[in-house]
Amino acid sequence: KIKTQTVKTIVIDEADRMLDIKNFSSVKKIIKGIQTGKQVLLYSASISNMTIETAKEIINEPEIIKAEALNKVPLTIHHLYIISAREEKINVLRNLVNFLKPEKLMVFLKQSDKMDRFTKETKYHGLKAGGLYGSLEKEERKKMIDDFRKGKIQILFATDIAARGLDIKGITHIVNFDLPVDDKAYLHRCGRTGRNNSEGFTISIVTNDEKNILFKIGKKLGIDIIDQKIKL
Repeated sequence: KIKTQTVKTIVIDEADRMLDIKNFSSVKKIIKGIQTGKQVLLYSASISNMTIETAKEIINEPEIIKAEALNKVPLTIHHLYIISAREEKINVLRNLVNFLKPEKLMVFLKQSDKMDRFTKETKYHGLKAGGLYGSLEKEERKKMIDDFRKGKIQILFATDIAARGLDIKGITHIVNFDLPVDDKAYLHRCGRTGRNNSEGFTISIVTNDEKNILFKIGKKLGIDIIDQKIKL
């Protein structure tokens, strides 16, 4: 509980997500409960025209400030892909981890419904794994991130929304188990590794049908995605 009359500034991070159809009504309700004359700030690494139009419902005459990035994708990140049948992806992932023996690896899924099963299967095969759900309670999320940061967890399954704003040192590998929705989501995912000029790897496990989608993402970002021929 807070005394709303003392609130002068409201900051909304990850604005593209917070103003989407799932969250906007709750955000709007909170803002309407704050006194007039408040300042509202929205921040986002990527934002669509639709989000800007939605924002106008809660901000009067907004000023838009954009920061231009010189290099979208750090040159220290290597981009690879492995072809797999859809039903074999989890086995490919497990073999890949055993082959690479990464210090810290993040695995991205589109939806959280597979996360619990994948985490249990991975643990069953002797690998230290955990899942970062968007619906986790604050303390549960903090413990999961702390365990990953300290090396108690080697593999962290996550959805895009759960991993937003995550900054953990030493993530050596990112795996796209499910392809991101677009080039911006790919950029966000791969940005979890290769930080501070360190070397990082982004590996996408794709079916033959998904390969062309991945190449289109790579073309938009101006990166080469190499076929990783590993005998797993």
